[in-house]
Amino acid sequence: MIKDFRIQIVEDNAKHLESLTDLLEQKGYSIIQAKSAEQALQQLEAGESCNLAIIDVKLPGMNGLELFKIYRTRFPQVSAIIYTGNAEIESAVDTVRLGAVDYLEKGDKADNLLLVVRKEYERQLFEKENLLLTDALDRKSKEFIERYRLIGKSKAMTNVLQRIKEYAAHDATVLITGESGTGKENAAQLIHYYSSRRDKPFIKINVAAMPRELIESELFGHVKGAFSGAISTRTGCFELANGATLFLDEVGEIPVGLQVKLLNVLQDRKITKVGSNDAIESDFRLIVATNHNLEDDVESGKFRLDLYYRIKVFELKMPSLQDHLEDMDLLAAHFVKKFSQQYNKYVEGFSPEAIVELMKMAWPGNVRQLEHLVECLVLDTKNPIIDSDRLFSPLNPSSNSSSIFLGTSLKIDEVMKELMKHCLRLTDGNKSKAAELMGIKRPTLYAMIRRYKIS
Repeated sequence: MIKDFRIQIVEDNAKHLESLTDLLEQKGYSIIQAKSAEQALQQLEAGESCNLAIIDVKLPGMNGLELFKIYRTRFPQVSAIIYTGNAEIESAVDTVRLGAVDYLEKGDKADNLLLVVRKEYERQLFEKENLLLTDALDRKSKEFIERYRLIGKSKAMTNVLQRIKEYAAHDATVLITGESGTGKENAAQLIHYYSSRRDKPFIKINVAAMPRELIESELFGHVKGAFSGAISTRTGCFELANGATLFLDEVGEIPVGLQVKLLNVLQDRKITKVGSNDAIESDFRLIVATNHNLEDDVESGKFRLDLYYRIKVFELKMPSLQDHLEDMDLLAAHFVKKFSQQYNKYVEGFSPEAIVELMKMAWPGNVRQLEHLVECLVLDTKNPIIDSDRLFSPLNPSSNSSSIFLGTSLKIDEVMKELMKHCLRLTDGNKSKAAELMGIKRPTLYAMIRRYKIS
């Protein structure tokens, strides 16, 4: 608003002072009057806010040029227009070289002054808006990093973070592998964030969460009338991701029959909608993730070898929590802080003994399971410190009371199958609660139920 733009007029001639004041106030500017350089300085020293000073060169006592030089050092936020007579033009020109907005002769038309003032107002307004936008972007960036950052100083996590930044610099497809709950989506988000596409959308699709008969339409789109129920044309994910990043989670769940079409899209960067013969070009960056062992799926015929090599240009292996237990204190502290703020509770953290116990436990649900456990403990505790005795309770599926099979030497697939069956029994078959107890997402649970053939 113009009224918020404050102009200090430093002029000893009462007639000129009132004339300038009237002219600028009619345009909506706020005016501060000063009849000498000394008075002008006193006003600013007393805390008067000022965006622009119009300074007459000839002033009693300290002249306007000396005042301008003081403003440049003591009040650099105040811009200045030098108001001069013919005799002082050369000196006024020098002030422009030193940073004055402009100089004006006293005989100039009023429109000239209004034009210079307006330009300075618009410049400062643009600068202010730009700073606000930059601050907003900085806050957004900090919020993003806080939400998706991968926590840990271990060698395993340091290596992951290094590879994320390396892979982000290229547009090649990245295959992210790892057990459920290791942070594969977070890693994908960070690759996108550090890439040149960061200002474009990050489109994520969980293949396991989609009905099989709709996967092709979701990925590639369809035209109106392509099949029963196709009442309108649909844009698929690959087309939506033009110029952006597409993240396919649980890529191992794509039916073999569709894998050929996916392979062609990756090779040609052209999409053909279901029911159409027209190819659409799309400049997408693809990141895929899976908790499957795709090499085993290739051997069993569930996943095409040529597609496997096409998506595995870069591979990022997310370590299980067991592979970086030395990060347990950092992870636990992060989740305590997160849920203490979320639930408005005063919890400082875990005792050293509790951290030791956490490091001894089995974590088939990995970091997501730990996050869920900490959330439960923060909600349940009445003390600022969570001690080790709180860990051995029904809240914790890795504790002594519910980990009857986790101390064995079973393979990870067998452990996961037994854990799922155990959690489903604890929740009377409620899949949502079982997924929450395991620290995994419900679509992942459904995919694992199919994979392990659990009835």
